[in-house]
Amino acid sequence: MSDTVLVDVIQLAQRVTKGTTPTTVGGRFTSSGINFVKVESIEADGRLVEEKLAHIDEASNGLLSRSSLQEGDILFTIAGTIGRVAIVPRDLLPANTNQAVAIIRPDPRSVNPRFLYFALRDNARIRQANSRVVQSVQANFSLTELGRIKIPLPERDRQDAIVDFLGALDDKIELNRRMNRTLEEIARSIFRSWFVDFDPVRGTATVPDDIRRLFPARLVESPIGPIPEGWAATPLGEQVEVMRGLSYTGASLADEGMPLHNLNSVLEGGGYKFDGIKYYTGEFRERDRVRPGDVIVANTEQGFEHLLIGYPAIVPRLVGEEGLYSHHLYRVRPLKGSLLTRRWLYLLLVGSRMHASVAGYSNGTTVNMLPKEGLTKQRVAVPRVETVARFDDIVGPMFDQQEALVAESQTLADLRDTLLPKLISGEVRLSAGV
Repeated sequence: MSDTVLVDVIQLAQRVTKGTTPTTVGGRFTSSGINFVKVESIEADGRLVEEKLAHIDEASNGLLSRSSLQEGDILFTIAGTIGRVAIVPRDLLPANTNQAVAIIRPDPRSVNPRFLYFALRDNARIRQANSRVVQSVQANFSLTELGRIKIPLPERDRQDAIVDFLGALDDKIELNRRMNRTLEEIARSIFRSWFVDFDPVRGTATVPDDIRRLFPARLVESPIGPIPEGWAATPLGEQVEVMRGLSYTGASLADEGMPLHNLNSVLEGGGYKFDGIKYYTGEFRERDRVRPGDVIVANTEQGFEHLLIGYPAIVPRLVGEEGLYSHHLYRVRPLKGSLLTRRWLYLLLVGSRMHASVAGYSNGTTVNMLPKEGLTKQRVAVPRVETVARFDDIVGPMFDQQEALVAESQTLADLRDTLLPKLISGEVRLSAGV
């Protein structure tokens, strides 16, 4: 490590500053417009999550010109959750941020900006930050202390090699994430076309003849409006079993045990959230079990925006062949003899029309709750068995590929997180040409 020195962050930066809440200077938040980064917009893995960005208008951004972001700026959370790090990409701009997020503008003459980003993500730097936190109403980390964090700084060619290697892993993980999003969108689109808009019946979609023959030639009236002839409009409760999961206390949670799928296992907008899993060591009933492929639905939400409540996820095989689910979830399984499949049910419940109807049953004062009736009373058009089976044949490989991509990304992330501190410190060196 003879070519590595310890350097304060402030020595590698053109500036270290932070943002401001728009309303304190006469600005305002808007439903769309210029991106505004909050602490919750930054994931632990360094991602900036588009769905968790706020927005401001041009006038507000002008009032906050001191904290306008540039490509390559490094964001470091300094209030509440300390030490989440992201680097600003070009496609985020124009953008701004608030006082809970520090902005480090690297000096490219002194450091490769992405090397500084990776160095700040190293757990050694996060521990440094948390050891200097001031506790008041919430944890706070000053800009002065942020500037004093020491970074191991190797020669520029080694910085560049480390950035190329770790960046390639991050890029592949991001590519997998985008591929998964595309697969999800395709599956949802096919479901909406076949089972919501009935395009093959209306003749408004081009489908192969073998699929066209799975649908009747006309629509008929039903209690839920026009549906394909021969399909039945029935309450969902006649097709599925809806069960609430296990009530538990924190004392029964541990680092190992039975996987416990919980409210944090469901993404806002639907889908499975892998980093939300917990592990349970207490007693449970047989009815508290879930299997891979089971559909779980969030029945609780802090707030009333319907961002989570009523949304489904499919239990993945990656977290184990057996598991439990919490009382903040419903398990939704097809009843014996039902024509419906788990994938069909997931795509039904994740659709915007159905979700709006389900979430409309929720109620509460401080906590929003979804009664079972929000699911069981929904009337759905039940297709013919051969139509559902053909649909499952088409979307099944998409779901399988999604799990495979998640598994690959987890392997790559583990490799990145294992090698990152070793590469930054110089304990592991990359061979020439890597």
